[in-house]
Amino acid sequence: MVVIMCSSAGLQAQSLKKQAGFRKHSIYFGASIYNLTNQNAINYQPTGLLIDSSGSAGGMIGYEFKFNKRFSLALEGYIAGRGVHYQDSSKKNDFLTGSFDASVLLKARYSWIYRPMGKGFFRMYSGLGVGVNTTYVLFDEVANPDIKDGMRFGYQVEAIGVGLSFSWFGLWLEGGYGDQGNVKAGISFNFKK
Repeated sequence: MVVIMCSSAGLQAQSLKKQAGFRKHSIYFGASIYNLTNQNAINYQPTGLLIDSSGSAGGMIGYEFKFNKRFSLALEGYIAGRGVHYQDSSKKNDFLTGSFDASVLLKARYSWIYRPMGKGFFRMYSGLGVGVNTTYVLFDEVANPDIKDGMRFGYQVEAIGVGLSFSWFGLWLEGGYGDQGNVKAGISFNFKK
């Protein structure tokens, strides 16, 4: 009985020693660097011709709490804008339109690879975020009737993410699908308590 208790205490001490460099809290900043699947993209304009589209670009800020080295929850805010230039079929009238999107998502992440590296770590993860997305039309709604002001269900699937942490500072890159774009990258600041 004493041997079992001593070995159990030794394993707990070893586990805590291994997690000495583990940082539970992260604040991160990033940008959508490629967005192939914008939810508000217009594929067809019956009265005109698409001249130019600036695509969408967005930025984000988030807080992540790591329960352990595998599971974490994050709360993330995201803002993006899109500009589109149309010309009607007579080519006499030009239309400038655009939208502004903002979303707040709660994300669950699972790190399927987590490797300590000195005072930092390397991880590969996947996740799913759900929340609310709001759209505001900035310019001419007549030229772009498919974009409407309003709120809707928001989501982001993080198919694969890679994080590299150097003690309190880190870099990350994600590929996925949803309201926040297909490729995102940024920096994180990590805290123990």
